[in-house]
Amino acid sequence: MNKMPDPAAPGKPIASPAVGWLRLLPAIAYFFANFAKLVIFNRDLVQRGTRLSNVAFIVLLALSWELLVTLTLATRRRWLAGFYLVQLAYMAVNAGYFHYYNTYLSFRQAFRLLGEFSGLVTGGALPFDARLLVYVIDLPFIVLLLVRGFPMPIGRKLANAGIACSLAALALLFGYKYSRQIAPGDVTVVRSDKARFIANFGLLPLQATDFFLQADYERQLSPEKLPEVAGSARKYRKSVLFLQVEALDANAIAADHGGKPVMPFLRSLSARGRFIPYMLSYHKGGGTSDTEFSAMTSLEPLDAYAAFNLPDYAYPNSMPRLFREEGYSVEAFHGNIARYWNRGDAFASMGFETYWSRDEMRLPESGWGAKDDDVLDFVAGKIEAATKPFFYFVITMSSHGPYRIVPGYYADRSFDDVGSNIERRYLLSMAYVDKALERFFLRMGTRLDDVIVILYGDHAEYYVPSVEWSFPRASVHDDSRRLEFVPCIVFAPGAGAGEATEAAVLTDLAPTALAASGIPYRFRTSGKDLLDLEAGSPTVSFSGHAYERADLERFALSTKNDARKAGR
Repeated sequence: MNKMPDPAAPGKPIASPAVGWLRLLPAIAYFFANFAKLVIFNRDLVQRGTRLSNVAFIVLLALSWELLVTLTLATRRRWLAGFYLVQLAYMAVNAGYFHYYNTYLSFRQAFRLLGEFSGLVTGGALPFDARLLVYVIDLPFIVLLLVRGFPMPIGRKLANAGIACSLAALALLFGYKYSRQIAPGDVTVVRSDKARFIANFGLLPLQATDFFLQADYERQLSPEKLPEVAGSARKYRKSVLFLQVEALDANAIAADHGGKPVMPFLRSLSARGRFIPYMLSYHKGGGTSDTEFSAMTSLEPLDAYAAFNLPDYAYPNSMPRLFREEGYSVEAFHGNIARYWNRGDAFASMGFETYWSRDEMRLPESGWGAKDDDVLDFVAGKIEAATKPFFYFVITMSSHGPYRIVPGYYADRSFDDVGSNIERRYLLSMAYVDKALERFFLRMGTRLDDVIVILYGDHAEYYVPSVEWSFPRASVHDDSRRLEFVPCIVFAPGAGAGEATEAAVLTDLAPTALAASGIPYRFRTSGKDLLDLEAGSPTVSFSGHAYERADLERFALSTKNDARKAGR
């Protein structure tokens, strides 16, 4: 007698329609949950201004893809499990990166950032993003299907026909979009309006174009399109000290808690120098390294790729190289390891003769990286021992989000009444940095009187949820562009104190330092000398948009009135 087929066996037609459809319920639930996840993922990355036709395209694309995967892998449990894990990792990494940096992750960038990712994990600096939980909505259903098997209510011939139809649908959808968007020569959809590209084609095709656009990155970073500024040699040359402070939000200096300043020293310092309350930071696909790139080269960084990770980029517009050619001691200092964000190679290519990483300074690791106190003590020792003019670039680290480093070695009970844990940690971190900077300036005393000192933040604070703020943060969206503002204080011999009434931009720092230093130079920049009160107000480029500085000031001031505070 022939053995009856097992109706539960994967890939076999179900004998009983009633039993079969009941067994199909988990499969149907998985299909629609995974389909919904695909739609949410693409809409999450597109965010604003998506036309209804593009939303419909995303839905049709997700539906065709879901049918293709389901019909192809339904009877192959190991392949289905592998696909699910790869899909989950792809969505979580790309969505998390987009939430974190407000730009899209490329394949090349992903491979180069593996070390940075491990550093964030081990350093406790990787924030929890509850929005990513949506990408496991189908997890219970896929587990059930992998344990019990994926019932197939149709035969293989019909399944193959469905696969062919899904492939045809995908080809037609992409073909239609190609003929409407790329064929007419609308290449800007690839280079500048990436949200629009994703709305038309999805994320994966965008990432594939990265391999073709890689050669274009250096062209985008060419300084040749910028106006040239020049300065002649003066008799007395000044040393230069750049102090870049981690997560120093533009509104932090004015923040109070319990009737007292969170950062009393920096507030007093801002009254003694040229104070720019709002300076636009470049904080894009390269994270904080974008800030360093722009500060040292006066160039706008790439939107979706870290310039520090370009293997052959020669930094043709490097400010540090100009100082080194004039005989200065040109050195950089940071409490992290040298390979992090490829700073070791990037700084060497810029012309820094020494990069003092944590390992080179032989400083102990405290939580993640060296303490700002220890790094600033090391820098103070170098300044005290200097025998010739120097250009020093110091990058602090202790206040890195999500602000778990400082509580390990610094305490201030005045913040204990802050209800939000992460906001309390941020305030504590800012208070610690303020104390560390005060200690450094007190030790230096009059040694900095003849030195150009430029102190500024690297980016606005963005780890703390807005409902938990104790003071508003200096970032605002203008369409798909996130504008982040940081404070800047400039000290230069002979320059008076005062507060600027117009927003600055990170690319202003290099021309400011060069003009005040007394060295001869020729340099290309769209920025201006912040100490020249008669200078004009050149427009500011940001992700393909030109901003007037007065408009940037209005954007920045609007953040002071943000009502999204804790307790409201």
